[in-house]
Amino acid sequence: MAYKKRFQSLFNIASETGQVGNFNTTLSPADTEWALGSISDGVSTLTFDRFVRTLNNDVGDNILNGPMVLHLITDDIYIDVTFTSWSAGGTGGGFSYTRSTDQTLSVNELESGKKIDIFPNPSSEFIQITNLKSKKSYSIYNTLSAEIKSGVISNNEQIDIRSFTNGLYILIFDNENTIKFIKQ
Repeated sequence: MAYKKRFQSLFNIASETGQVGNFNTTLSPADTEWALGSISDGVSTLTFDRFVRTLNNDVGDNILNGPMVLHLITDDIYIDVTFTSWSAGGTGGGFSYTRSTDQTLSVNELESGKKIDIFPNPSSEFIQITNLKSKKSYSIYNTLSAEIKSGVISNNEQIDIRSFTNGLYILIFDNENTIKFIKQ
């Protein structure tokens, strides 16, 4: 969360008690870099720098309603930000803004991010796995949390469930995706 004090610029309240350095050399807010423009311009075409240097050391009304991109360095997330108000003074200061959500997914990533699925469900002999991007480890558990089967599987391969008793099972991939299926 970003905050500002009196005549200071932005700082990261989670890790800083105020702006680090003087106004002209501040590194605040920590773990961020900023650019003028928007994500739709292409982040590789933007010039990122510290917040106050991006604004040429002038963080007043000149930043209002102009698009900026915030880069959260550690998480490698880009966010469009537009400041809608900015005030400073001896008794404090404040700001307001609008922002986008992270838009780092490309169309191909979105399409390849389809939900892992199985069919047929219910099944009596085999279940086929679809929409896997790569080989995945899997484990199958019964409703008593006992592991019944495990292995490694690729997209469009089948898992033999003929030896399973009829009932509900839980298929877990790499401790991430979970799918319930019925053996009948």
